Amino acid sequence: MKPNFLPPLRSLPPRLLPALAALAGLCLLTPPVLADGGSAMPRQILPAYQQECAACHLAYPPGMLPAPSWKRIMGGLEHHYGTDASLDEASVRQRLQRFEAWLRPLRSQFALGARLVEQLRHFKDGVVHVLHEGRLLAVIDLDRWQTGLFIPARPVDVAMAEWVRRPHLAGDIPPSFMRLPLHRVLWTYTVRTRRDLLPERYREQTVHLRRVPRLPPRWFDETHLLLMRELMAQPARLDELVARTGQPVGVLARHLAALYYAGGVTTDADSARRAAADTRRAVLALQFDQADLAQDAQAREGRPSEQAAPSSLLREVRHSPLRAAQSDGADQHPV
Repeated sequence: MKPNFLPPLRSLPPRLLPALAALAGLCLLTPPVLADGGSAMPRQILPAYQQECAACHLAYPPGMLPAPSWKRIMGGLEHHYGTDASLDEASVRQRLQRFEAWLRPLRSQFALGARLVEQLRHFKDGVVHVLHEGRLLAVIDLDRWQTGLFIPARPVDVAMAEWVRRPHLAGDIPPSFMRLPLHRVLWTYTVRTRRDLLPERYREQTVHLRRVPRLPPRWFDETHLLLMRELMAQPARLDELVARTGQPVGVLARHLAALYYAGGVTTDADSARRAAADTRRAVLALQFDQADLAQDAQAREGRPSEQAAPSSLLREVRHSPLRAAQSDGADQHPV
């Protein structure tokens, strides 16, 4: 059975398009996987978006507002800042197609990450080509711990592809492929899947912080940060972490699994001890990075900008997403 990632657009009933447009907006706000961290505008912008949105105000990037605010906007375009901004069915379908194109690299990385988790037990080193019906979809170099992914690859084809071991000379990544460290691909999958991926030894043995994963600071949520701080202060078993943090065991296990596949934790005390000094400096630097991100977020909400209206004015508008975000605590954090 082929995994069901997204039904073809042509098969969607017209009555579902408005709801799916809102859903696509939510999907754009999932944890980012590209270099811009989700806060930059995509390179290719629909002319209709510029015409319908940017003509009246700043064309906001997808990651600039939290998911519930986008949901309110897409669900209430007939009352958008006091203006009827509702869209016809053809425009909504066009936006859905663009959303799918924007999301495809993320979905393909998720599919590749799922296969990596399964195949890493069989492929420990060397070069692997991921092939589907004779077409090269990905090159995986396990010695350099990197991959190249064919951008137009469909997630379902990545999920069903054949893994073929190749000689080291076949490890060159084609220029048209997206080049990614394997730990980023694994992170993309592990933070989104509902599968229990934590190895059994991490439930029974003492867990040590090996390093801060080499990822953008904004990719870590509060539980990832909490675990790294706790393990930096004192290595612990999973049950001890539950007692120290007050977090449910399932939540901690899922976040530990993400840190494990990103190379952040280990059960080898000697390995952690050798890297302790570097790890401590990295944790301290990460705390400063998180503080800077929080200050930037506050500055965007509370200070005038040359590119956007002051947030104090936007909050006064009847249908402003910032006004909704203030009244609903769930709006404070993107999905």
